[in-house]
Order: sequence, then structure tokens, then C-alpha cells
Amino acid sequence: MAQAPLVIKFSHVVANDTPKGKASGFFAKRAGELTGGKVKVEVYANSTLYKDKEEMEALQVGAVQMLAPSLAKFGPLGVREFEVFDLPFIFDDARELHAITAGPVGKQLFARLETKGITGLAYWDNGFKSFSANKPLKTSDDFKGLNAMKLGIDPIHFGVMITVNMEIGMITPPVGLNLYVASGISKLGLSEMTVAVWPWLLTMLVFLVLITYWPPLTLWLPRTLGMM
Repeated sequence: MAQAPLVIKFSHVVANDTPKGKASGFFAKRAGELTGGKVKVEVYANSTLYKDKEEMEALQVGAVQMLAPSLAKFGPLGVREFEVFDLPFIFDDARELHAITAGPVGKQLFARLETKGITGLAYWDNGFKSFSANKPLKTSDDFKGLNAMKLGIDPIHFGVMITVNMEIGMITPPVGLNLYVASGISKLGLSEMTVAVWPWLLTMLVFLVLITYWPPLTLWLPRTLGMM
């Protein structure tokens, strides 16, 4: 009777057609070929098993055996040395980066993971981070006084914009759900109700324009309350 292959569950959070997704598929293929089918790597892409914030815990408890996380994910585990890779201007090029990851420093970082029940196998390139601002960023000093945000938008500001847009959609014909609900309650026809909501709709549109082009309007209260 043929022995069942050793199954390795490999989870990651990106799509199959991304560099990481393609590399994972290639790894699974080569693992099967080089072991003569004794090892079977099952790749679960696009968070099909665990989401970004869940997969590290899944690895530690043995629910999956392999991950390909960003290095920043090791910081919350207590191995904050990995966060240095998120700093700008640390490496001039990929050659310098590989000299670190493939050398003694890279091995020391992997050793720190052992205390968390994780074994580091290799460093995968995932591209360099890009920063943009309303002024040139040529040295580390150029970042002083800037509020760095992913995707260039504050999540609170983004959430307020989404909420206002949704509210406008809910009172805009022909698919405005709130418009139909209000019409049923008030016994007014849709035409009459549409005319009645115009002042409110115009107010919302003006407010949307203001918060879109002047983000501090949405961030003033959270900052005043010390929430950010």
C-alpha cells in the first residue's frame, strides 16, 4: 500500500496571479516533483482559510504549516526587530537587502522567531515600499512633520466619506431604499417624496464635497478628543 503523502497547508492572503501567489504555486509544484510525491503542498490563496490578522495564530497552533506574511506581521508577536524593514532609506538597492537577509543578520532574526514557535525558511522579495507626499522625499529628514498614512487617506476620513455616500444613495431615486420607506410611512407618492428630500440631498452633497477636499473637517473631533 502506497504511503500517504505529507500534506503541508500553505496559506496566504493575496490572489493567485500576484508575484506571491505565483511563487507559492511554483513552490507547491516543485515540492511535489522533488520529493517524488511524498510531500503535497496545498496552497490556500486569497484568505480562503484565514484572514490576514488570523493566519499567524493559525500557524502557531498548527492549523496551517506555512505562511508567506509581510515582515511587519512579526512585530505584534514581540519580534519587533523585523519592523526595521518598513523604514525608508534603509537599503539603497536589492543587492544590499539580500546581503542582510541572506547573511548573519537574517539568520539572527529567524532565530528570534523560534521562541514564538515559528521557523523561518526564507525571505521572499515583495517589492520596495513607495512613499508620496506634496513635497520631495529625498532623505529621512524630509519625513519630519508628515503624518504617514497607508494609501494616503486616513481610515476615519475614508469611513465618513463612505457613510455619507451611502446615505446619499439611500435617498436618491430610482433605487433609494430610504425613499421608498419614507414614502410608505408618509403615504406620499415617490414624486412628492423626491421633491421633499431635495433640501436634505443638497445639504448632503455640499457636505460630501467639503469633507472630500478638506479632510481636517472630519478629523477635527477625533483629534480634539485625543482619539488619534
